[in-house]
Amino acid sequence: MSSKSNNQSMAFEYACIIKLENRIKNYRPVNIDFVSVEAAKRAWNIQNENQKQLFLQAADAFINTLFEAELLILEYDDKDDIVTFAINKDSDAEGGDVRDIIIFRNSISWNIGLSMKHNHFAAKHSRLYRTIDFGNKWYNLPCNIFYWNDITPIFDNLKLLKEKKIAWRDVQNKEQDVYVPLLVAFITELSRAYKTDSTIPKKLISYLLGICDFYKVVAVDKKRIIEFQPFNLRGELNKNGKKLKLHF
Repeated sequence: MSSKSNNQSMAFEYACIIKLENRIKNYRPVNIDFVSVEAAKRAWNIQNENQKQLFLQAADAFINTLFEAELLILEYDDKDDIVTFAINKDSDAEGGDVRDIIIFRNSISWNIGLSMKHNHFAAKHSRLYRTIDFGNKWYNLPCNIFYWNDITPIFDNLKLLKEKKIAWRDVQNKEQDVYVPLLVAFITELSRAYKTDSTIPKKLISYLLGICDFYKVVAVDKKRIIEFQPFNLRGELNKNGKKLKLHF
């Protein structure tokens, strides 16, 4: 991801926090973990006014739906019952928590997360490379020696092409020499791993979608649309309040 795209993504996160704070403080006390949002605030400050307004409009578009789905955000019992916003650290994402914004209440054991996407829908940007042990990283089972034997000649050839300064567009037979054998090696390794551990599919889902349930919020600038998608695989979302009940 380019620095511009990264800054815009963080600025979008900050716009969501601005809007959430403005809406929620009309109902209950709000706290922002300013240390965690500092980088996002810096990214916000370097955006032009048109981009800021676009982010704010995008943030405002999904909040009503969020409030309808998560009654515990607005339900308010006493003056000490504060709702807090924080932005996840990169280390949390590396550990399997793909949420960007965390919303929680200290008075009860409850939190939800938002995964913010700006102009893309990707869950993960996973890749294959000569030094990446995807088995160990994705589902905690190191790749077999046969996998490394299969992919090493492919990447050795790519290294030679790079040393010869041959542009990728000029490489002949890419499908036959690179894409197909890499995919075959990948599929073979997955099949081999599944024979050892039948829970591999479950672990892959956890790797791709994270270890916590969340809402994915996708802003597409050119189409002026917002997609709001719940991923409630563990039943952590859509909780009834003490007084308020869900209507769907």
